[in-house]
Parts: sequence; C-alpha cells; structure tokens
Amino acid sequence: MAYIELEQGEIICKGNFSFVLDFTKNEGLYLKLFEAEQIFKINYIDFSHKMRMAYEAFALFEEVKKRRHMPQYYMKSESEIETAILSEIKTPASILNYKNIIIRLCKDREREFVSIFTKYKFNKNVIDDIDNRRALKIFLRYVYDFGSNSSHVNNNIDPQYVPNRENCLNVIASFHDFLTIYYGVVHKFDSNLIPIREYIPVPKSICEGMGLKLNVGKHLYVRENKGKIMYS
Repeated sequence: MAYIELEQGEIICKGNFSFVLDFTKNEGLYLKLFEAEQIFKINYIDFSHKMRMAYEAFALFEEVKKRRHMPQYYMKSESEIETAILSEIKTPASILNYKNIIIRLCKDREREFVSIFTKYKFNKNVIDDIDNRRALKIFLRYVYDFGSNSSHVNNNIDPQYVPNRENCLNVIASFHDFLTIYYGVVHKFDSNLIPIREYIPVPKSICEGMGLKLNVGKHLYVRENKGKIMYS
C-alpha cells in the first residue's frame, strides 16, 4: 500500500509517510497523511483541511491505544473506545479535544522535540521554557489550527496561516518530523517525493540507475494502473 515495486525491482515509497504504516500498521492513518500529500501541489486550502483530518486520525488512534490499557476499557473493543472518545470530544463544554489529546500523549517527552521547535522556530520569543512545554503546545496548536484558519483568507489573516507553499510546507514537514520522533523512527522529509494525486515521483538516484538524466526541476513519475506500472 505504501510502496510501489518498479519493473526493475526497485521499491519506492508513496510519499513521505510510509514509515507511519510500517510502524503502526494502521492503513487508515497512513492514507490520511498520503491524501494530504497528494493534494499538496494542487490546492493549498484542501491540503490544509486534509492535514487536519490526518492530525485528528493520529490523535484518535494513539488515544485508543492508551485507553486500551485502562481497567475501565479492558472489555471494550477498539471501535467502542473510539466511539467513547468521539462522544467525549463532542460533549458541550468538554475540555477534551484533538490538540489536548496529543499534548497529553507527549507529556514528559517535550525535550525530545526540541529539534523541531528550533528548526521551525516554534520556540522563538518563548521565554523561561526550560522543559519546552509551551513550545510543544504552540507547535501542536498551530499545525491543527492551520486547517481552519487558512480557509478564511482576508486582509486581517495572520501571515503564518496564509495557505501558500511556504506555510503548507512548514506544516507537513514539521508534522512529519514530529511523527518520526514520536515513533522513534529515522526518516528524512523530502519535498521532491511529494506525489501529485496518483502520480508518485521516482527518486533521483533510481532515475540515474535507469540511465535517465533529468533536467533541473524535472521529475519522472509512476502510477499503478490495473496492476501495471505507468511512467510519465
């Protein structure tokens, strides 16, 4: 699902989030992230909405995992636990939301994410934050809020929420890096591997191995069509 085997035998990833499927075995979560990548180069507003859905899927999946080990949930199925969580989120005046779920899941792990805060400047102007708790909250809230704030473009919109390439790239790349640290996986985000709908870019190294020399800015794409590999 997360990989394509080329006719030459090489295996390439579909986008930058194949490691999520490898680690979690959760196809639904991987697909949410992949769908966001697929639309990235086509529509930034749609991308931001899909990233928010992926964020929610991640929060829900991990919260279900956590609650499965709680005594009150021992006899409940994963779907029942998920339903209970969603009901709690939708309850009026509830303090539980997707942002708070992930913040709690990262409790006592804040320092692990310092590289993200520094690289993407989420700890800029944050004073006396030795444990990086405030920086983590700023980061997680920004990634989630981007999905809603970017859909209301006007003269008063905060520049960081404008749905443009720079902001959208920061959102997807920083969340990718967050997930690698969360799951303890070594994986580098590569914007050149972002797909365009069902078209998956072939890494430069593989293209060179095939004897292809592409001009700067040019890419070789593949897609699966009825079991066959199509190049374009």
